[in-house]
Amino acid sequence: MKKVGSSIIIASLLLNAVSPLVVSAAELSESNEQTSPVISEVTTPIIDPTTITVSQQRAAKGDILTYSVPVPVTDVDVDSQVVLTLSNSDSEYSEEFMMTYQAETNRFEAQVELNDEVPYGVLSINKIELIENGESRSIWAHDEETFNLQAYDVAIVEQLTVQSLVFSKKEAKLGDKVDIFLKMDNQTELQDVTLNLYNPAVELPYTVVMEYNPGTEQYEGSVEIIEDVMPGKWEVSQIEAFDLDFNYILLRDELAANNVSQYFFTVNELQADEESPLLHKDTIQVSQKEAQVGSTVTYRVKLTDNEAIKAAHVRLIHEDEELTEESGSGIIDVPFVYNESNGLYEASFTVDQNTKLGTWKILYFHAIDEAGNPLYFQNGNIYLEDYYGMSMQQFDVVVTEKIPNVIYSSHVQSIGWQDAVQNGEMSGTSGARKRLEAIKISLDNLPMEGSIEYQTHVESYGWMDWAKNGDPSGMVGKAKRLEAIRIKLTGEIAEQYDVYYRVHAESYGWLGWAKNGEDAGTEGLAKRLEAIEIQLVKKGEPAPGPTTRPFVMIKPVVSYTTHVEKKGWQDYVSNGAMSGTEGEALRLEAIKITASDLAYTGGIEYRTHIQSIGWQAWKSNNELSGTEGEALRLEAIQMKLTGELAKKYDIYYRVHAQSFGWLGWAKNGESAGTEGLALRLEGIEVQLVKKGGQAPGTTTRPFVVSKPTVNYTTHVQKQGWQSTVSNGKMSGTSGLGLRLEGILMNVFTQSLSGTIQYRTHVQKEGWQDWTENWQLSGTQGKGLRLEAIQIKLTEEMAKFYDVYYRVHAQSYGWLGWAKNGESAGTEGLAKRLEGIEVRLVRKGEKAPGSTNRAFVKK
Repeated sequence: MKKVGSSIIIASLLLNAVSPLVVSAAELSESNEQTSPVISEVTTPIIDPTTITVSQQRAAKGDILTYSVPVPVTDVDVDSQVVLTLSNSDSEYSEEFMMTYQAETNRFEAQVELNDEVPYGVLSINKIELIENGESRSIWAHDEETFNLQAYDVAIVEQLTVQSLVFSKKEAKLGDKVDIFLKMDNQTELQDVTLNLYNPAVELPYTVVMEYNPGTEQYEGSVEIIEDVMPGKWEVSQIEAFDLDFNYILLRDELAANNVSQYFFTVNELQADEESPLLHKDTIQVSQKEAQVGSTVTYRVKLTDNEAIKAAHVRLIHEDEELTEESGSGIIDVPFVYNESNGLYEASFTVDQNTKLGTWKILYFHAIDEAGNPLYFQNGNIYLEDYYGMSMQQFDVVVTEKIPNVIYSSHVQSIGWQDAVQNGEMSGTSGARKRLEAIKISLDNLPMEGSIEYQTHVESYGWMDWAKNGDPSGMVGKAKRLEAIRIKLTGEIAEQYDVYYRVHAESYGWLGWAKNGEDAGTEGLAKRLEAIEIQLVKKGEPAPGPTTRPFVMIKPVVSYTTHVEKKGWQDYVSNGAMSGTEGEALRLEAIKITASDLAYTGGIEYRTHIQSIGWQAWKSNNELSGTEGEALRLEAIQMKLTGELAKKYDIYYRVHAQSFGWLGWAKNGESAGTEGLALRLEGIEVQLVKKGGQAPGTTTRPFVVSKPTVNYTTHVQKQGWQSTVSNGKMSGTSGLGLRLEGILMNVFTQSLSGTIQYRTHVQKEGWQDWTENWQLSGTQGKGLRLEAIQIKLTEEMAKFYDVYYRVHAQSYGWLGWAKNGESAGTEGLAKRLEGIEVRLVRKGEKAPGSTNRAFVKK
């Protein structure tokens, strides 16, 4: 929103015709003398500046201003030319306007249209000239030291648009309230909005403070029709507003010209309404005498008034609540709403989880009309028992607990769908040897939101998708037995209730109670379900019966044996027991694995990573994986399930590896052990876990693979940084007589911890501090030679690898290989390094070459 100079400008919206604003002479200096700019030989004013008028002091683009001056002297020809010059002191704007003679006023006037060329800000009269016989002379000029020129200044401001202005009443009387709603554009940037009313009959103003309501996005105010508000037509005369910087803002209503009639209201000369509303006691009704959670209770009554009911409600009180006006959990106020269809006032409330159980009584009715007259002398509250002597017991409502029902029906072999039963009753048959083939389950009389879902295990198909709320689960018409079931609640009801269920299974009879999605029945035994019972139980209450053994399933057995160095084949172990050795440093050389007691198709496949051979092909069904009699260690293993067994179970396995001990659990084809480290497996454990079940232990780091790479680059005299090389290749030069000045180095370790550290002996500086991970050792841009270097590994990298390095030194050529922090190069001889090679070697293996004379020191 734009500011008008630094002045605070009053802005108004004139909704009817704007009368010219005649500036009072009292605001001007009483002096009759002023100094005007010399335009001709005339140096005194010809007109009295206090007689100049301008139609308005606040205006917006598109307005037309009227400027008026009297005829300068009595002998001036009315056909003379009078020129008005307007200017803006904050810009270069200046424009002349011809003034024309108006006989009826005996004055010269100019109509000035405020177009886009007129800038925002203060528009001032710069001068007024009289042109006679081709000569121009000033008859008035701008002199701020003599006169208060604000009387002639016009503030040109940016306008806002009034989108709507609405009165709640067009006619009002004593005791009424007229609400006013005003909506404007950019209205959230305003403050201190006021609306001015004017009664022309009594020439009285009235100011209404308008407050912004973010809910309705309008400014709202009201007029209380009290004795001071005189009868007659009250029109909107203007709207005033401040922006956020406390500048007045001009408001403009585009609708005003076509719809002026909506901007007034009339106060009638009527007496105040003193008649109270009337309650017709014989019309009191209540929709129901009992209610549960979710029920809606409606009270009805006939209320009448000579004018209109403003508000009414009925207060309900719980039987355990003290008779008090204070509201609490045992007090409910229910508002009345008029129903035109039956002519009654209706008050409805819905029983929810927070409504107290027990009897709710009517305490009193309350009503008040638009004039503020109450239903009864006690603040509008009428106690029927006291006032009318009525018994209110007939309108009591008893709120009882709403108990949900679980309803279910099963499809039985050769019978079909049975009638639905509920709440723990048996569905199916007992002793008839008939299979259940499908089931439908639903909930009824719910006190809260929620649903029931269920899943069945079907012969030849396994677990079906979840069904819910009465949809069938199972197979109808395919003669397939149900073998197991899962049932669970969802939504709010799951927070308040448990669902329990038990089944009658072939060969087992009634099994224990399962709950909330647990398995009930059998799996892998080809046993039919013959009957089922389902029951809802409140959270925390005991189960309907024993919960032991609700589900029977054959657990497959995984058995395995290993061939151990010096010991040969060990006895078979099963289901997580260790095969191999621990603490004896003996390698595993082969393994056989088998699965038994399977209720499903499928089996186990496995393969091993063998010393000097690598990964073998997959083996299965107790076949040998590894070698026998070749003294080759197993280094890693992979296992996986096949067929239906893979859909029902995960296979977990972990190994005891040389130098690491027990690694984490791998599963379903993942690698377990090590690769690239020449480390033996010494022991193994294998376990089957139901699909999606929890691992037997930690699954972190089941496999360690290491094929590390050392990378390095050097900064060479005159050449700068060279391309990165790896694993023993030369960085630098040979035979060019160019010094190495700096080096960067890192190591890619794969799954081993640790890094590579290095430091250099620099000309004039000596040994620098250790750096690592591609940090600069040496210098750049100083012209200083590297003379020697030390390199070492850390953590697991240092445990399993040696780092070897050799340098090409001035006058010596290639020196011997140093390792693991030893010095390579020269010291005290002022000899430059010219090239370097770095290589990782597995711990204990041979150096890449001669280690003689790796370092020469004076």
